[in-house]
Amino acid sequence: MSLADTYLAQFKALQSEVASKFAKLQSALSSLDKQVSALYHEIERLDFEGQDGISASYAAVTMLQTVLRQRRVIKGEIAQLGPLNSAIQSSCDKAADQCRKKAEKNNQIRQSLNVTLTINDIGGITL
Repeated sequence: MSLADTYLAQFKALQSEVASKFAKLQSALSSLDKQVSALYHEIERLDFEGQDGISASYAAVTMLQTVLRQRRVIKGEIAQLGPLNSAIQSSCDKAADQCRKKAEKNNQIRQSLNVTLTINDIGGITL
C-alpha cells in the first residue's frame, strides 16, 4: 500500500465520521422539532383559568424553553459542521480521483521500466 493510499484511507475515515455526526445531529434536530410541535399543541389545548391551569401552563412553557434551548445548541453545531462536512466530502472525492489517476500513471511508468520495488523496500528512509 502506498503512502497516498494510507492517508487517503484516513481522510475517507474522517469524512465518514463527520458525515455520520452530521446525520445524527440532523436526526436529533428533527426529533426536537417534533417535541416543539407537540408542546405547541399542548399549550394550545391548555385552559389557563385557575391555579391548576397556571401551573400546567408554566410547566409546558418551561418544557418548551428547555427543548428550544437544546434545539438552539444542535442548530449551532449543524451550522458549524455543515461547511466542514461539505468541504471534506468534496475534497475527499477530488483527492481520491486524483490519487487514482496518479497511481495508474505511476504503475504504467513502473511497469515500462520494470520497477518492482515498493517504498518499504527502500532502506535509509524514515517515514
